Amino acid sequence: MTTGDPNPVSGVDFTRMSAAERIELAQALWDSIANESNSIPLTRDQRELLQQRLAGADRDRTEGRTDRNLSWDETVRRVREAG
Repeated sequence: MTTGDPNPVSGVDFTRMSAAERIELAQALWDSIANESNSIPLTRDQRELLQQRLAGADRDRTEGRTDRNLSWDETVRRVREAG
């Protein structure tokens, strides 16, 4: 697609929209998808990964781990220390 051509899906020429308008459009699109999130099927691999992550979060809570809930400052400090 060349600059100035309408989007083939929507017919909208995004180059004529301000950045703020495009962000608003993207947010509205994302919100419309989020409202239907239960109707979006997960693949088997995605479902397995989700189950692993949920189990890990449960395990962390049970073991009293808090390092996954670090403040931003603490996270930056650890990254800088790691090199």
